[in-house]
Amino acid sequence: MTIREQIVAAMVVALNAGSPPVTFARNRIDSPNGDQLPASTVYQLAEKVVPQGGEQDRPGVAKRGPVLRRYVDVAIDHLTEAETGADAAADPQLSWAETKLVAAGRLGNLASFPADLIETKFSYEQGTTTFCRATQIFRVEFQTASNNPESVN
Repeated sequence: MTIREQIVAAMVVALNAGSPPVTFARNRIDSPNGDQLPASTVYQLAEKVVPQGGEQDRPGVAKRGPVLRRYVDVAIDHLTEAETGADAAADPQLSWAETKLVAAGRLGNLASFPADLIETKFSYEQGTTTFCRATQIFRVEFQTASNNPESVN
């Protein structure tokens, strides 16, 4: 299992520790039914890879050194029924996620630093039901060997 996937799994474990306002699941929900709400889902958005310790081969392009610095952006979607105060209804989930991920530190030494909350977006969507989606995006920095994404460096 890649370090990236281990980090996301560790985030889900941290989010579900204690008595969370909802169960945090490692999946995505595009158009929830009313009986699926409230919900919080955790998934990867993007990963950026930066070679470390390599020489410049040509301007702007580095040769791979023995270590790759990686940044994975992980989204947590908090879904609530779109009623009056839907943003406020998502607030306990938002607060819980931020508090738990800061407390989780380096996620069992998989990450270089604690997860950073970089953005929260709010939207209202119409599917089989009308709902509010509050999406938190956390960035996690970690390193791997350049020849093995399953090896922590």
